[in-house]
Amino acid sequence: MPLPEPSLSAPRFAFLSESEEPKIPANKAASVVEWIAAQQPGLPRPIANAALAKIWLLQVDEFRKSEQLMMASGEHDKDLTTHCFFLLKLISNGKLLLDNAKTMGIAETTPEFTLNDLQATFDSLQTTYFCEYGPKNSDRQNKIIEGLFNGQKS
Repeated sequence: MPLPEPSLSAPRFAFLSESEEPKIPANKAASVVEWIAAQQPGLPRPIANAALAKIWLLQVDEFRKSEQLMMASGEHDKDLTTHCFFLLKLISNGKLLLDNAKTMGIAETTPEFTLNDLQATFDSLQTTYFCEYGPKNSDRQNKIIEGLFNGQKS
């Protein structure tokens, strides 16, 4: 009995739909790119910076998605320590990435992102941090501000 011809149209992983494709966590992919850059001293730094930037943007996307889910479920305020930790880690990595990209360059990518996009993403993370964890007004300042809005003199 002859074997059937292999079907070239069948998906490689028939048990997975396109939305269920295995995904590599961005932090794992970043460590691979960093390892490759260390092993290949001839790898142009702008190319390594572009790869790391892409991975950092993926990490930020995942962070923002988890933020939205936590806010939608009403669970956001219950784990602010973890939120702050990951937010600061993204800010720290983004600052290093931006500094490297500005000093050593970044390879042009397809229209996916530019250095300005990286800067805007970094700025939005900083804004999130300062709004969520930055200094707050004292009770006295709040009363003065409230009085101004109510038309009272301070």
